[in-house]
Amino acid sequence: MNAPLKSPPKRHFPVLVPAPREMLVADYYGQEVHLDGPAWQRNDFAHPEFRLDWTTLEFTHRGMIEATADFFVDLLSTSASNVANHFNAFRRLKTLRAFRLWSHSVILLNGNDLNQSFFYEARDVAKFSRGELSHLQRWYRFCAKREGLGGQPDQRQHRRCDLGRLGPEGCRGTDPRSPRRPAG
Repeated sequence: MNAPLKSPPKRHFPVLVPAPREMLVADYYGQEVHLDGPAWQRNDFAHPEFRLDWTTLEFTHRGMIEATADFFVDLLSTSASNVANHFNAFRRLKTLRAFRLWSHSVILLNGNDLNQSFFYEARDVAKFSRGELSHLQRWYRFCAKREGLGGQPDQRQHRRCDLGRLGPEGCRGTDPRSPRRPAG
């Protein structure tokens, strides 16, 4: 007699790391950062042990990992002190059901779109802090601009992602007086 199936079998998805960047980037402090391998060592004198370990994010989508790596290259050169907080917020992404449905779809062509639903879940279910939501919002906007420009993140685009549709508490920065701007 067959035993009943208690849960579906686990699927194993390969965890990706970003492709090596050909250049060394100078961070906000003027120090070079090596952008290759599964972990990028950051030049933080207060916390020398902190590094960007891409395997902890468990991203399984090549476009997502490359866009996120481009985001961190930009962040290292403009706001190096915020890199650790941003990266820690990304580590929590894998706990969101909406994000897992998008990134671990069995048939990639039938996968869900990565839209604002993961902001709802992050705020209401996973109880992300305002700071974490702000970090995810900044990343989401960066990726939306990158996608709209055909993968060229260093050009400016005048179209904005409107994340103000999330309700009265919204997904805005730490300043509660920050205005919401309509998409345009």
